[in-house]
Amino acid sequence: MFLRKVHVFSHRFAAAICLSLATYTTHSAQAAPLAYQKAIQNDKPQLNFSFPNPTGDSLPNAGTLATPARYSGGLPQNATGSGLTSEGATTFNGTNQYVSIPNRQLGPSLSKFSLEFVLKTSSTARSTLLGVFDEGITQGISLDLNTNAQDQVMPGSTRFFLRDLTGPNQGALCATFLTEDANIYDGRYHHLLFTYNGSAPTQHAALQAFVDGAPIALSFEPSFMGVPRRFVDFSFNPSLAARNARGAIVNFAPVTLDEVAFYANTLPDATVIAHTRAADIPIATRHPMKLDELRQPNPAARAAFQKRANELLDFVVQHRDNPMKTVWGNYRNFDCYALACLALEGHDDDARRLLVETLDMIDHNFEVERAPGGDKWHLADFAMEPLLRGYFKYRTTHLPNDPVWERLSHTAQTFFFHYGDLSENHNLLHLSLRYLVGQTWPDATLADGHKGSVHMAEADADIRQWMNDWVRQGSTEWGADIYYNIDMLSLLNLYDFAKDPSMRVAAQGMLDLFALDEALDSYAGAAVGAARRGYGVYRMDIKQSPSRPLQYLWFNAPSETSPFNLNFIGGVIQAATSDYLPPAPIVWIANSRAPQENSTTHQRGLWPIPGLDSIGKHTLRLSDVMQSTMNSPGGGGRYTEHVWQITMNETALVFANHPTATVPISIAGGGAQQDLAQTIAVYSQPRPANPPVTEGAWYWTYANVPPGHQGDVRPGYWQGNLVGPRSFGTGSLSFLIFDIPADNPLPFAHLYLPRAEFDEVREANNWVYLRKGTGYAALWIPTGYTPTKTGLWADTEWKINGRQSAVLSFIGNAATNHTFDVFITRAQQLQPQWDAQNLTLSALPSDNAPRVTVSYTDGPSTGNQKIDTKGPRFQTPWGSMSLGTRTLSLKTPAGQYNLDLRAALR
Repeated sequence: MFLRKVHVFSHRFAAAICLSLATYTTHSAQAAPLAYQKAIQNDKPQLNFSFPNPTGDSLPNAGTLATPARYSGGLPQNATGSGLTSEGATTFNGTNQYVSIPNRQLGPSLSKFSLEFVLKTSSTARSTLLGVFDEGITQGISLDLNTNAQDQVMPGSTRFFLRDLTGPNQGALCATFLTEDANIYDGRYHHLLFTYNGSAPTQHAALQAFVDGAPIALSFEPSFMGVPRRFVDFSFNPSLAARNARGAIVNFAPVTLDEVAFYANTLPDATVIAHTRAADIPIATRHPMKLDELRQPNPAARAAFQKRANELLDFVVQHRDNPMKTVWGNYRNFDCYALACLALEGHDDDARRLLVETLDMIDHNFEVERAPGGDKWHLADFAMEPLLRGYFKYRTTHLPNDPVWERLSHTAQTFFFHYGDLSENHNLLHLSLRYLVGQTWPDATLADGHKGSVHMAEADADIRQWMNDWVRQGSTEWGADIYYNIDMLSLLNLYDFAKDPSMRVAAQGMLDLFALDEALDSYAGAAVGAARRGYGVYRMDIKQSPSRPLQYLWFNAPSETSPFNLNFIGGVIQAATSDYLPPAPIVWIANSRAPQENSTTHQRGLWPIPGLDSIGKHTLRLSDVMQSTMNSPGGGGRYTEHVWQITMNETALVFANHPTATVPISIAGGGAQQDLAQTIAVYSQPRPANPPVTEGAWYWTYANVPPGHQGDVRPGYWQGNLVGPRSFGTGSLSFLIFDIPADNPLPFAHLYLPRAEFDEVREANNWVYLRKGTGYAALWIPTGYTPTKTGLWADTEWKINGRQSAVLSFIGNAATNHTFDVFITRAQQLQPQWDAQNLTLSALPSDNAPRVTVSYTDGPSTGNQKIDTKGPRFQTPWGSMSLGTRTLSLKTPAGQYNLDLRAALR
């Protein structure tokens, strides 16, 4: 396995050397090769003009519209091709030659597009590469050379101007970049690409520019503050190498062009780089890393954080002999309580004992893995990260000259690494361990026979790729209260101990985004949003959520009881010993209770569903109630997804799932199929007055055990789904539609709804109305429901009648709906409708907009228009981050936050 990886590394490393050299080498003045044409055509542009050697005035379109353009002003000159397979480029005289594109098929209201081409110019004259104005009305687009934002001649400045349908200045966008940002006026060929997203909330997010594969910092004209929403110029004939200004052709460009392509979508960064390379143009090395981006929190914030950190560490030390056991090992070992003992003075003896226990656990894990039929799914990697932190921070001040440190060093250098064959969090753990072990012991020969330096070099590139994927595309474990803590093990160690400042900056940016994800889901002292990987036990008892101690530590998040627990908190212990603090604007977001609607999107095919390329969630958080919903198709079993939840406090909450008790018990051992009748019989027993007397029962939620404990079955009665619902959230509404096959042994979905935890519960005509304080919720269940009256889940479980069923939920509060009675009236005005035959649920939204309809088969729509749930990577009231990008700007009352990971993650 590693031999293959070394080969990949060697190839990548050699390519990186060549790329660095090529950056400083003069590129031959030749047109783009046919490989570039092929790369463009594979991405299906609507317009694509390849500029072959002109033999007539017709210029064929190689894109999807098959609309030819026309040379005007005489035939231009053919430029030299690049190699034997190039068809050349075309040079215009800058006097009367241009290309007219008589095309009206792109439409008058495109909201997204990309434009790219290869260009060569050395002129200082004002000219236009692309220009369209209509006859007499100032709607238009132009891309101008040697022109400033005020439409004046300025050599070396490049101007992009776009006006939307509204016409007045506030609807225009004007951006420029200068020669010192990207010199395209040097007489060499350059690759330029622009992307525009009219739904972006800011100018910087709407328009992005790339020169030679590198993003360019744009300066926006301050007088044009609005963001265009619709691109309108292809209602009239666009022109290349000149501008069609109100019916007159002006501003002819003395340039050479090749492969001009227009797309009705925004191309991702990876495509930009791929096209640049296909054009045989070296990737630019602009935007050097700014080392001052490593933040220095203010002393007051640091002192307050340290106080909370000491509280957490003291709690862990008090429970240092935590007896809880899992199939992977004891909590105190894989969460490495030894680190807390080292961080606080006076606990060295306990620290040493726990270090030995943890090292023994790792030895046992690898002994089992290497045995015939061994299991690679264990938590040695969880434990090794905090062990390394202890080694780096405390070996010279605690237990000096103790052989336990030498043993730890030996374990690190003989660690049994994996190379991408585990799950998302484990893969990052192994990468960061290889990086840090290789950095610390570069000349050591590790377990696979390769030097530490080799591991570090390869892990460096792969870590940045892991980060790049998470930032630009999303996560397969998003919203996971456990796995965010685990990912932090790696990120915090890279932030605190990587010697490369750019790796530290990258880790800091990743931690910020994890903190933002947690902040957007923050309520009742924990992260309670919809999640790809969540566990029912931590939702039924929020006090036990692994996110709870982290949110108290990072955000000083209020909680109704103690903020601490001991469930998968290794990352939180590390955070308490780290220099990292989340930025003030993100802390403010976590604690703000002003009404806010936000969403995230993850651009990955998470399940084998044809056509699915993204999934995400929608959340509405009010001061006294929060609702979070996964935007997801229905169907196959997803054993840890948490689709929907309403939260009013840590006990007054509602969620739904399709339970199962018939899956193999693969985690808890045995592997046998559980007998359905026996399992249901357990749930039919009366709830005992006290929890069962077992190890760790003080934290146990009865009949739904935490991961890795005896009885951990996935899916479970209250976690995951054997048959997931179609789900969609918008505004204050959420839609769930279940379609449970006839052969499924559990023919119902159900609600977790603990009646006694709410101040009021009213029922009428398939409606259930809930109030806790001044927070309100309404549930409409058209097929009806049956509350469980006996057994463990009496007055908590509400079974939804029928295999085909639906739930419509609506939230509000006293601030928006005044009294509970007024809220109930408003809920009834939703006029919900359920079509059982077609599995379609609809309602009138609260803003009197057209009816929203959700079809199990076709998804959500309104006004007969399909709703696109593929939104930005992050969408918040304070700023957004588009899919495929690595920049984010947030503006909050606590200040502004800016993130730019383009250089660190390129």
